[in-house]
Amino acid sequence: MKNVLIAAIGILVMTAIISVSGCSSSTDRMMNGNNGVQPAILRVSPANGATGIAATTSVGVKFNTPMDTLSVMAGFHFSGDSNMQSWMDSVNYQGGMGEMPQTDMNRMMQMMDSVHIRGIFQWNQNLDSCRFIPDSAMMGATEHMIFMYGQMMSSSGMMMDMGSRMMSSDTGFTFHFTTAP
Repeated sequence: MKNVLIAAIGILVMTAIISVSGCSSSTDRMMNGNNGVQPAILRVSPANGATGIAATTSVGVKFNTPMDTLSVMAGFHFSGDSNMQSWMDSVNYQGGMGEMPQTDMNRMMQMMDSVHIRGIFQWNQNLDSCRFIPDSAMMGATEHMIFMYGQMMSSSGMMMDMGSRMMSSDTGFTFHFTTAP
């Protein structure tokens, strides 16, 4: 009888371990999504520093994983001409984006939203690439800036690390290009 009881307890313990480890890995998959791949920007077009870009060009962004489209659209800011320069001057006046307290960063992003070029987003079927198509042609011979900031995340809910990828500060990603005359 004692051996049967020990065997039954052993089976219960093994079942509990298997059950917990199974739940744990499904939880990990839900938390990390896509086998733990943290969302990252693979490329932006036009490329950073590009010149002679047609004023009718759209902006493309390629990610390494499917994205939560609403979080990307909320964190995408695109501006150009003197409005962008005014915004950049105000950021520099505040001591640089990396040094601003969060409340100042929020105010800066409100300013950025006020000078944002309006347009629409088109996403591919996999939700890992999008195009921003401006409502009208950009100004010619003008520097434009793409700034991605905020709580951008994958479709599985994993947050993008805004401070360790290409052209990033500790607050976001910045890309510049200049349109043709």
